[in-house]
Amino acid sequence: MERERLAKLLGLLASDQEGEVQAAARAITRLVRDSGLSWDDLLLAPKPHRWTEVIGFPALYTSELRRRMEAERQMAWWRQVAEGQRHTIEALKSRLEAASPPVPDATAPRAACVETGNRQIDGLLAAELSEDQRIRVEAIASWFRRTGTLTRTEQEDLDRFSEQLSVAA
Repeated sequence: MERERLAKLLGLLASDQEGEVQAAARAITRLVRDSGLSWDDLLLAPKPHRWTEVIGFPALYTSELRRRMEAERQMAWWRQVAEGQRHTIEALKSRLEAASPPVPDATAPRAACVETGNRQIDGLLAAELSEDQRIRVEAIASWFRRTGTLTRTEQEDLDRFSEQLSVAA
């Protein structure tokens, strides 16, 4: 049944106009008849049909309460797992930082020091090089420390970098 329409029609019963009251009463009667309900069905509160309907609300409330409590337990458990993972990651980071040598500051000027024993390589490492040049010279220095020799290409690169620095200086 349309509850809103019934409420409006019941409101018209208080009208001062007799015709309006009669029309509202007839419309209410048609509405009740078309819905298939009786006046008793409308006026009396429905009684529960089975005993499960009487205890339905507490059972639903209890099951919802259990569900929420379980969800809170799960959330607390996942927080503990995440916290343990965070501690593990921090421990690994600190171990990694302790094991790796400090990264030199690229903006700080390099002190002239003998790293390889080759005057040209050590001079270039102490000089202001571009990032690409520095990478190449450090690769050459690494190779020279291991073998003590330079290839022709490496020597040409060192000579070219030295010339560029003397022109720039």
